[in-house]
Amino acid sequence: MKYDIITVTYNSSRWLEKYFAAFEKLDYNKDDIRLVIVDNSSQDETVAKCREYAAISTLGEVKVIESGGNIGFGAGNNLGVKNCNSPFVFLLNVDTEIYSDAFTQIDRYIENAAEDAVAFEMRQLPVEMGKHYDPVTLETSWASGAAVVIRRTAYEAIGGFDERFGVKFSTYAVPMIAGEIKRFMRDDGSVKVSRAMKQTAKEMNGFIEEYVIKHGTQPSITAIAKQFGVDETETVFILGSSKMPLSLQGGADFKDGKERELIEMLPAKDDQEEWLDKMLLHGAIEALSERDRKVIILRYFRDMTQSEVAEKIGVSQVQISRIESRIIKEFRTKLSG
Repeated sequence: MKYDIITVTYNSSRWLEKYFAAFEKLDYNKDDIRLVIVDNSSQDETVAKCREYAAISTLGEVKVIESGGNIGFGAGNNLGVKNCNSPFVFLLNVDTEIYSDAFTQIDRYIENAAEDAVAFEMRQLPVEMGKHYDPVTLETSWASGAAVVIRRTAYEAIGGFDERFGVKFSTYAVPMIAGEIKRFMRDDGSVKVSRAMKQTAKEMNGFIEEYVIKHGTQPSITAIAKQFGVDETETVFILGSSKMPLSLQGGADFKDGKERELIEMLPAKDDQEEWLDKMLLHGAIEALSERDRKVIILRYFRDMTQSEVAEKIGVSQVQISRIESRIIKEFRTKLSG
């Protein structure tokens, strides 16, 4: 198959060496790949480096287009697409390095896909934007523009990117800066993690990613421990070391849809009055009917939503809401008396 890679650059010289090197390692007929770079008036060496690569590249063609101003990500991609004609458009960020077998894999997915499948997103390692993937079909509800292949017919049918949004540099800069801050806090923050443990955690997460793709389910801690030759306790510790520390004052979303600080979920030291309240509450719950008791336990001790409780018990969400309101009213009467 033939592909047109479209990349929009702006002061991107620091990424170009690895970005270009990945193309030279491709295990694919490079004559079928054309690279179109649209530069949005970079002030560094981006354009010069791109033209240097164009002169020595083994790809079918490398075209460098200077947009004449910072026209943005969407308009830049639209301009690139207008300057090529292959049946598949590959939108690729400049800060990426594609694997040598990337195009072979894309070919396979396109050949096996349904006719109405128009976009094929590359999985991004080691970290990608959070989203849901069907573990079997790998279908998802949306795709980022960082590394995605789109049928040209579909791209042209929708008119490409909507340039009316007027995307500014801050659209890219804000999440980029926030990501750098999080990376610093993870790698250089007050909680120090050894380089060896970071590497092992990275390898474990890579194994988990491949396991999910191959088997359609998450590997058990036992399977991960066996793969890396460590005990299960150490496996849990290593995987935990790669997670971002959470602040007790940080907000957290719970199943009831309400946001509250994590510190609110920590148990406080009980005094005699609290013990008495707990005893009274325990007695009130025990006096409930079996169904009412189950509703309260699932809602307030299992942190389920009304809809989840309704599905488990076999009634409507409205009925659960009424049952819950009645029980709470009865509790107030009993406990206040």
